[in-house]
Amino acid sequence: KWIDTALEKAVARFESLSEAPSDRREDRLSFQVSQDVMLILSSNTKNIRTLGDASVLVQYFGFFANDIMRKYQDIWVSALDKMTKLWVISRMTDAKAKGKMLKGDEQVNENIGYLPRYITNLSNDCLILTDALERDFDSITSGLNEVHTHKLLELKQVATNHSIELGAYCLQKLSSLALEDYGLMMNDLFTKSWYKSSTIIDSVLNVIDEEYLMPFIDFSYPELLVSLFDFITDDFLLRYLSMLNYRRSFEKKIVDSLERDGHKIMDVLQ
Repeated sequence: KWIDTALEKAVARFESLSEAPSDRREDRLSFQVSQDVMLILSSNTKNIRTLGDASVLVQYFGFFANDIMRKYQDIWVSALDKMTKLWVISRMTDAKAKGKMLKGDEQVNENIGYLPRYITNLSNDCLILTDALERDFDSITSGLNEVHTHKLLELKQVATNHSIELGAYCLQKLSSLALEDYGLMMNDLFTKSWYKSSTIIDSVLNVIDEEYLMPFIDFSYPELLVSLFDFITDDFLLRYLSMLNYRRSFEKKIVDSLERDGHKIMDVLQ
């Protein structure tokens, strides 16, 4: 009930998009549930340690790692899927198609533009939680015999994997939002306008750099940047190459234009 209440409150805040993200780097929006999870863990383990029975502690950690942390991951994944779907719908221009995508009285929140920052901050919470789990699990194993310590270390890995996987899922979703924003522009690759000008690739790289990578640098923890960069660049390059795949020959104008794009891509991504 404790974790259910904490998650319900945090997810409702996430899905409401009601709080405008701060423009100050130090004011990262937090959904607090990671703190609640750690409060549950520390409170219960403190009580169990008073019993002096390490086997009960191991049993509780099994429940925490396999049930509480699994629920934490699953509920947030569901919320991310729901909000990403609404983001995709918000980018659609066909009103009829939008209506088909929405269920019942479902609406696209007018603050949907806040979503990338909200997901960024959820990924921050996942990092905070992972670090806290590592720290608390290690402190709790002190003084226990090797048999119990080994089992607790296994359970620590299970627990942290849930928060790590959720953090990675946040970054994957951010990359998918970016792709929605620049994907349509790439439909004009390898057309006459593409041969004549670098406007298309300039516009795409501007979205990637100015709307996703740079804000992430400002509002996220540095440890997460490399992973987001990998997701975004993989998606971008795969989309670029998939467009190239539809062309049958490499005339000089294609090679020259590819070289032009290559220099621009390297200039931004380096």
